[in-house]
Amino acid sequence: VWLNLNLAVKEESISGYVELQTNLVVSQDRTERNLIVHLKKGINLASKDPNGLSDPYPVLVMLPLCEHSEVMRGTTHMGTLNPQFSESFLFKLPLNPKDDPE
Repeated sequence: VWLNLNLAVKEESISGYVELQTNLVVSQDRTERNLIVHLKKGINLASKDPNGLSDPYPVLVMLPLCEHSEVMRGTTHMGTLNPQFSESFLFKLPLNPKDDPE
């Protein structure tokens, strides 16, 4: 799946696309539920450096934000607008929305 950052983030300084894959994993006894996000690569990300390149890094957060929300930061990729992230992130999910205290 390709995610258009221009539509996903309401900040003018963020642009481009990222390719990602998601998997929902529920334990056999149904006591745990996890979302695994495989971030593959970025394409045409915003230039932030004077040399016309950037040092992009992924930041992922599960919305809506609550006291148990995790912000995950990936590896910085130096001097590129088209990083090959190849990183996975694990989010532990409540079994149902009522299990997530606000």
